[in-house]
Amino acid sequence: MLKIAICEDNEIFVEIIKNNLKTMLNVPYKLDSFLSGREFLKALSENVCQYNLVFLDIELEDKSISGIDLGQMINSRNPQTQLIFISQYLEYASDVYSTKHTYFINKNRLNDYLADALHAALKNLDTGRKQYLTFKVKQTQLRIPADNILYLERNLRETFIYTGNKTYTTRDKLSELQQQLPSFFVCCHRSFLVNLHAVTSLHHAEIILNNGKGIPVSRAHYDDTKKAFSLLMLR
Repeated sequence: MLKIAICEDNEIFVEIIKNNLKTMLNVPYKLDSFLSGREFLKALSENVCQYNLVFLDIELEDKSISGIDLGQMINSRNPQTQLIFISQYLEYASDVYSTKHTYFINKNRLNDYLADALHAALKNLDTGRKQYLTFKVKQTQLRIPADNILYLERNLRETFIYTGNKTYTTRDKLSELQQQLPSFFVCCHRSFLVNLHAVTSLHHAEIILNNGKGIPVSRAHYDDTKKAFSLLMLR
């Protein structure tokens, strides 16, 4: 599951970001928001930043710590955390380069550039780390690279995990497994999760994988599946 934080002292902009995330993200995520830098720091795990993505206002109401200060701390605690700076002051555009960050957005253009910033952050997360799926087969706990998985199928009380050369059977629920998977896995049907990197074409009622296998796409999930597939093509 994607863990996201917003550190912004203006609740109007917090709501703008939240509403955009609801429409742009097709993966499970947990969102926390903070109105001050000190409040954000209190929520961090000791010596670690648990968030995958953080939106940072630069000039916070509490002048004792800035968004750039927070960005530097986050860099040191978790270099993989994606930082998106937001500010209405363009003079900070150069200052953010003292941190490793993904994007700087002028607040006046937040709705225009938020999608691009989010896509860049998700791309970095997907390519910057190797993710694994952990599941139980009988009494054995297995762990396989998520990239190796073509799709998952839930049938009755079992979930089948299909890779290029092997099929695993587990009692773990599809919804629980989805929380471990990266953003390029999409729920195209209540019984299927598919790796979009393995998709060659999307039709109205079916996805075709690179091995020729057809996966059903339900009417209820078609729009989200099409959107996720289109976004992946833009990266």
